[in-house]
Amino acid sequence: MIMNSSLRKHRCIKIASLSAFFLLMVMTPMAFSQSAPQLRQLLRRFPAADVNGDGTLTVKEARAFMASRQGGRKGQGPPTEFYVNPGWSKARFPDDAICYRTPEEIQRIYRETFPKDTKPVFQFPQPEQALRIGISSLD
Repeated sequence: MIMNSSLRKHRCIKIASLSAFFLLMVMTPMAFSQSAPQLRQLLRRFPAADVNGDGTLTVKEARAFMASRQGGRKGQGPPTEFYVNPGWSKARFPDDAICYRTPEEIQRIYRETFPKDTKPVFQFPQPEQALRIGISSLD
């Protein structure tokens, strides 16, 4: 499969962003030496972190709150093993896959799934002029 450079660049940026986010989530409890303004901001966002209710968030309370938000991961970061549907290794998706549906069917499914979305974008108008880029062989 030939991947254009724009798509490759987009995927690299996405992977880098997700990696940075997960690293931040894992490192936050370990490197928790927050300043007083940062503790006040954390208290405004998460009032439940102030366990004793004195209106001041201590580093100890902040650490305990951040550890409780990790939900049993024990600083291990995101899961590294997950279930992958065996259908991904097949040459073709199942016949009822969304990629084989008509635009009208996809719109109907979307409206049923997200009934409160009053202005969904289902298509963009085709531009009058467009830059067409062809791939030539690199012999």
